[in-house]
Amino acid sequence: TISIVERRIQVERDIIIDSGSTLTYLDPRAYTSLEEALKEEAILVKPRVGAPKLGFELCYDEETGFGGVDSIVFHLSEGDIMLNVTNYMIDLGEFVCLGIVPSMEDDEGFMVLGNVAQVNFEVEFNLDSKMVSFTPTICALGEDSP
Repeated sequence: TISIVERRIQVERDIIIDSGSTLTYLDPRAYTSLEEALKEEAILVKPRVGAPKLGFELCYDEETGFGGVDSIVFHLSEGDIMLNVTNYMIDLGEFVCLGIVPSMEDDEGFMVLGNVAQVNFEVEFNLDSKMVSFTPTICALGEDSP
């Protein structure tokens, strides 16, 4: 299940956690529901017309912003992952785009939680117990970092 504001989107699929994929991919039906929820309840401005899509479905002017919701919550079987704006929007200069896109129909609607969604989380894979945990953190380079 995915939550945006008060709307819950039912998703009955497994999701792959992949640090090698930049974007988050959702089953096309789940993506359509997510996009509708964002447009109807969370994002207060219309998407930018004529924005270079580059594979993105929803883009907004950087100057005017998108007035988006503070978070999107992925409710997984063992816990919730709260994605803030930096985890679901990508800044591309003059516009910002939703970093969640639909997977290809011919891929049977696979779902992937990409690395943008994993920013500022410590992700632990416990292979013995087949568990993944997400711990919010602040990942910032200090002045002394290379």
